[in-house]
Amino acid sequence: MTVAQFEEIDRIERLAAKAWPAEHVEHRSGWRFRVSAAPNRRVNSILPLYPAPPGALADRIALVETFYRERNLRPRFQISPAVDPPDLDAELAARGYVIEAPVSVQIASVGEVAVLPKAKELRLESWADEAWLATSWPDGTTADMAARLALLERIRPDRRFATVVSDATPIAVGLGVLDGEWLGIFCMRTILSHRRRGAASEVLAALSSWAMERGARSVYLQVETENLPALGLYARVGFRTLYGYHYRSLPA
Repeated sequence: MTVAQFEEIDRIERLAAKAWPAEHVEHRSGWRFRVSAAPNRRVNSILPLYPAPPGALADRIALVETFYRERNLRPRFQISPAVDPPDLDAELAARGYVIEAPVSVQIASVGEVAVLPKAKELRLESWADEAWLATSWPDGTTADMAARLALLERIRPDRRFATVVSDATPIAVGLGVLDGEWLGIFCMRTILSHRRRGAASEVLAALSSWAMERGARSVYLQVETENLPALGLYARVGFRTLYGYHYRSLPA
């Protein structure tokens, strides 16, 4: 990996951490300890991007395990090619940490995505209404929905919640978070009866057009590697894989 590639990965990891913020963050031993009520791995895991002060790696891992167990959470690390130290993933594997949710991070030109066909009926709002939330997380409990809404309200960069509508019914949603020249895409979902009909592309087009008008040049998104239909869609509309990340967690 070149220095330029490392810097781009590091930049996107930091942007994504801002775009999907944890409820509680502590800076310890150079790492970010994240805890949230929302049932989401990213906001309940260690972000090990930052150079640490001198000290044994074993001591730092022990600190993580104590921290999360005191909060009745599984110790978990988010592992990308930009982690510090570089041998962290191998050390965690040797300690019995297992891989969870491998993710492909995809990037594209905002201009290329913005020219996709636009939806005839689409709402673009700066907040998440009940219809957007219900479409995005249809199976969430009341407590989970409240925690997710609180997470969305913590987002500080400019954001837009897109909803494609058909016959007065929301059929596809997505979230765009604009930070400088980068647009991050989150929470993409199309209801089952309208998949493979272009609604997801319409969400991407709307969010990219909005961001391009405000100076964005590039767009990134994250998709689990097992989600082959989504990977196929993103490839067709101009996205390419930049890198991957996964989580390492102790078995329950």
